[in-house]
Formats: sequence, C-alpha cells, structure tokens
Amino acid sequence: MLRLLLLCCVLVANACWAEEGENTFRVLFEEWYRDNPPATTVPGEREQALLERHRPRFYLAEDQTRFIDFYADYIGSGTLDTETQQFDAVDAALLNRHKMDVDARFVHAPSAPTAPPVAYARFDTGSFTSAGQRFDFEFLTYNLAFAHSGLPRGLPFWQRGLAGLINGNRDWHQLDHYVAATLALHQGELIAVTLQQHNYLTTWRVPEDIQTDSGGRLQFDIAMGSNELYPHSEGRTRHPTVSFVNADNVEFVMTGENKPLFGAFDITDGTEETDYSLVFLPPSDAFYGFRGTLGADRMLPGRGGPPGADYNTLPAIKPYATAMAVGWRGETPSEARAKLQALMDGWTVHPEGIQAAIDAFVRDTNLQP
Repeated sequence: MLRLLLLCCVLVANACWAEEGENTFRVLFEEWYRDNPPATTVPGEREQALLERHRPRFYLAEDQTRFIDFYADYIGSGTLDTETQQFDAVDAALLNRHKMDVDARFVHAPSAPTAPPVAYARFDTGSFTSAGQRFDFEFLTYNLAFAHSGLPRGLPFWQRGLAGLINGNRDWHQLDHYVAATLALHQGELIAVTLQQHNYLTTWRVPEDIQTDSGGRLQFDIAMGSNELYPHSEGRTRHPTVSFVNADNVEFVMTGENKPLFGAFDITDGTEETDYSLVFLPPSDAFYGFRGTLGADRMLPGRGGPPGADYNTLPAIKPYATAMAVGWRGETPSEARAKLQALMDGWTVHPEGIQAAIDAFVRDTNLQP
C-alpha cells in the first residue's frame, strides 16, 4: 500500500510538471524551428549512398513486435481531428497539410501491418569548436516507428502490476518513432553512434566502445516492450534504464548499481535480424515536425501521443554534434555526474556545460581537426 500511495503522489506531481513542462518544451521548439528551418528536400544521391552503406542491422526477440511503415500502417489506419473537422481517411499529404496545427490530433486504429518494415533515413551536417579548433561531421540518422510503446520489460513486479491495471505494460502510449540511431562520420570515418533511449541520449565511440561487423555495419538489439535500442549482444540481456537521466541516477544507468526507486531494466534478446528498407523524407515532413499530437489522449503523464520525431530532446541539445558530445558520459560515473551537474538545471541548459562535454568528447576520442 505504501508503494501504491507513493506512486500516486509521484504521478500527481508529474502530471502538474508535465503540463507545465510540455508548454515550455513546445515554446522552446518553436524558437528552435524559427532559427533552424528544416530542409524541404530529401538527401541527394551521394548522401543516400552513405545512408545505404552504413545502415545498421537490427535484431529482435522471437515473436517481438516489429517496426512498421509510419504512413502505410500507422497514419493509414486512424482519424485526424482538428478544431473544425474530423478526417477518417488520412495519408501523408493530409497529415502534412495540418503539420503546423498544434491542436490537431491523430488517433491510430490498431490493425495488422500491411507493408514491410522501413527505417526513415536522413542526412545532416554539424560542427563544434574545441580549444579554438573546428571539427566538422556528417550525421546519418535512422528512425524506426512502432505503433505503440510499452514499459521496460524488467520493471519491478509491483510496478508492472500497477501498470497492468491500466493496460500500460505493452501499450503505454500510441506511436513510438523516437527510436533512433545517429551515426557520426568525421573525415569520412565512422567515429561514434548516438542512440535515443527513453528521454535521454547515449553515445558510444567507434571502435572503442562498440565495433562494426565484418561488413562495417553497426548492430543493435531492440528492447522488448519499450522498443529502445542497445548494442547487439548474444542472448537475453538486461540494460539498466531510467526515464530521465540525471546526476542522481546516472551511476545506475552506467553500471546497474544503486538502483533508484523508479529505475528499471530494459530486456533484449536479439535472436532474429529484421530486414528493412530505407525511406528518405525531407526534414520538413510531418513525420519529423508535426506540431500536434500523433496518438490517442490518455490519462496519466506520458501516456498521450507524441508530436513529430524532431521533439526527442531539449532544443539546446538538438544540434547533432552537441547531442553526440552530451550523450558521451565519460569513463566513470563520477565523471558523468560532474558533466550532468554542469550541463543542466531543470529546463535550463548551460552553454559552459555543453562546451565542457564537447571538450571531453574531443579528448576521449582523440579527434583531430
């Protein structure tokens, strides 16, 4: 009973925070879009060739839910509501016509997939400066879309039981298209990959922390339930995780020790590789920049559908080079704690914290301009 009361208190506090936080988040993103208007064209021939050459290999457990075609199998089955009209037949063109409408809501009607799985591939460039020297990068990002997202399969039994009362373990919210791997190329060489995991980013150096296969491709497992990506491993594997990483829980995320109350374990069992094709959309497409909501409205914070895939982190961390550096936590939990404490305070991201993360990444990867 004590745990149930504690959970209720946390959910009430989170609900107030979430409403205020979402408003702040969206305001920050409108400023971001104003200063960084997305491209309206798909990657060129050279960029598409790079994306094909480096596309990752994805593994799932037997009978695990596969990722889907966002437009054919998610948007193609459901309704779009605006302030003035409801549309029962929705396609890419219609969704894009309403992508700027913050009040628009798409609600998916669950159905069996009709199209083979795809990954949405985009090409970006970015840079940062460290010790007066500029470093330039090319970024290859692969987004996967799932019709729904569940909770980590390794939740403590009492939390799984409570979530099960609202059918939240396997279908916490509709649409999960934040599942993404961003590969960084420096001077033509693959040097790092940044994975989206819940509400934070994690960077691995290549080849120091993660290696490619014999064909030069990275391999990832998709977690059961939550859909999060992790470096491929043999057999059933537990991965410590939290909703938001901070200085108090980063040791658990890195080592599995000192588990916080709401820490959990994602579980992977990547026994089956999934074949898929690439789809190239302009960064201005609604898949990335939909301002409204792409899922049913549900009670409890975090259960409503998300906006576009761009909304994956705070805008101050959005530049790909910045996200890569911030996602690299360092060699030890003490180093990670210091970086996180310098980086953020609530919704405020400190420029000096970002620069410290960049300097540490350059040092630890031995990058040369």
